[in-house]
Amino acid sequence: MVGGLIQRYVDPEGHEQAQKMKPFLVAGAVFLVSCWFSLTEFRYMIWGQETTAAIVTDFDARGQEKPARNQRGEVRVSFSDGAEQRSHQIPIPTSMSVESGRLQIQYIPGSSVAPRLVGERYWWALAIVAGSGLCVLWLMRGVLAEAREYSSGSRKKKRR
Repeated sequence: MVGGLIQRYVDPEGHEQAQKMKPFLVAGAVFLVSCWFSLTEFRYMIWGQETTAAIVTDFDARGQEKPARNQRGEVRVSFSDGAEQRSHQIPIPTSMSVESGRLQIQYIPGSSVAPRLVGERYWWALAIVAGSGLCVLWLMRGVLAEAREYSSGSRKKKRR
């Protein structure tokens, strides 16, 4: 805060520029963080394959008298990934019936990323990436216009 006050009086134009860049930097940080967290979702979209997995163990949360509505149980499933047999523990909704002993899952071949139920998508992660990317582009428009104006000489250049 003190640095901002000093900069405002010593270099008012520089302070103004720093203030204009803050929203751009925040949107850029949100974009990069959301890209990192949605990387797995992109991988499922590109390389994900579906298969039927056998349920090996059911860690039953359904055995409770009144399970919570959104509570999830877990099952250990086994499936074939090419020549390799894989086994993972995955969460499932308590309302889902596992009596058949099989589940439709989606997995990424050759990856240690745990499989998930078919149809389980995290669109909100992709929406955050798209929204923050659009914000970055929209804010970049102002930065580029100002840079173009500065380079064309229409803006007064400071001399030291």
